[in-house]
Amino acid sequence: MDAFFAAIEQQRNPKLRDKPVIIGADPKEGKGRGVVSTCSYAARKYGIHSAMPISRAYTLCPHGIYLLPDMKEYSRISAKVFDILSRFAELVEPVSVDEAFLDITGTELLFGKPAELAKKIKTTIFEETGLTASIGISPNKFVSKIASEIQKPNGLVIVNQAEIIEFLRPLPVSKIWGIGKKTETELKSRNINTIGDIQKLDKNRLTELFGKYGLRFWEFSRGIDNRKVENFHTAKSISKEITFDIDTNDYALIEKSILEICENLAYQLRQGGIYCSTIESKIRLKDFTTFNRSQSINNPTRNPKTIFKIALQLFNDFLREIKEKSNNKLFRLIGIKVSNFSDTTENVQLSLFEDENAKLENKSENLYNALDRINSKYNKTVVKLAALGSSKHSNKNYTKKRNYNGKTIFNGSQ
Repeated sequence: MDAFFAAIEQQRNPKLRDKPVIIGADPKEGKGRGVVSTCSYAARKYGIHSAMPISRAYTLCPHGIYLLPDMKEYSRISAKVFDILSRFAELVEPVSVDEAFLDITGTELLFGKPAELAKKIKTTIFEETGLTASIGISPNKFVSKIASEIQKPNGLVIVNQAEIIEFLRPLPVSKIWGIGKKTETELKSRNINTIGDIQKLDKNRLTELFGKYGLRFWEFSRGIDNRKVENFHTAKSISKEITFDIDTNDYALIEKSILEICENLAYQLRQGGIYCSTIESKIRLKDFTTFNRSQSINNPTRNPKTIFKIALQLFNDFLREIKEKSNNKLFRLIGIKVSNFSDTTENVQLSLFEDENAKLENKSENLYNALDRINSKYNKTVVKLAALGSSKHSNKNYTKKRNYNGKTIFNGSQ
């Protein structure tokens, strides 16, 4: 998808079109923390890109329109896109909320040649969401990924087997998966600047320099990638994290953040038609010390209340541990991950006490599915859960302020 989050915001508010829209943390006039999630193409002209520190983005474009992510809405639109993709290919592998691989082997009888199929996908996505997508087609994942980036936005690039070497030759070495800034610097120090330069090197020499990664670089430089496209159900986990603008020990804010994450994860599970059996909590302190706690359950779930209850308990257990040492710990990040997936809750051995809980979960499943249908009908999040639970920490009301015309956007207490 093209500048996915920013494109959704521009569709919601047409006044934002053709303007530098940056989705991410509050820049706080250049003093903010966190990073850019994505930005519009108008913002990219200023050198802004995803994963850039938000403070740097503000320096480059102080007049930009900075918005906090609305992940629930983005996930809702993403589900629509993935529904469209599943109509055209049996194997659809999500890479992220806005990107996927499709194996279109054997689809010509139904949808025509690859170019025709790609045009049908792009047209359907635009008709049903109003958004554009860029598609790359080749014999493998690596080349297809690069091809999809060549003509953004709204691009379509096809690279046949015989064209791969020439297609890759002029591209910078940074296009190869696994080559980060450190490796790129080392390669450039040896006058290896393009993929074509790697193509000239001996496989054994690259292995001497970079170990097993050297062999991977050699293969990718020649467009060799034998990885298969795998369905959504083969994903091992789904996770989401929130980095606080200011290190905090405000437990009401932390609990609210856990709730937001759990609701989002439960929505993704429902859209994927799967259940999780393991919930993991991640905590990062001000000094970047990071802790993980996890719990598995016998009855798979995609109920946000169940996930929230377990995630909150994991956090409270951790809280009790650190309070024994210090009451003044500040939290930088909170994250939740769900894993151990299954596509059914049937044939699960339940204990006497779990059976009643399972019945309640089945009843609440209808409620959440109804909420999804209502929000889908009105093409936006018109109904959401007010609360999933309460605790001694829940004594403040927190709001998300979204200002489309200015730069003051924040999560905070009112």
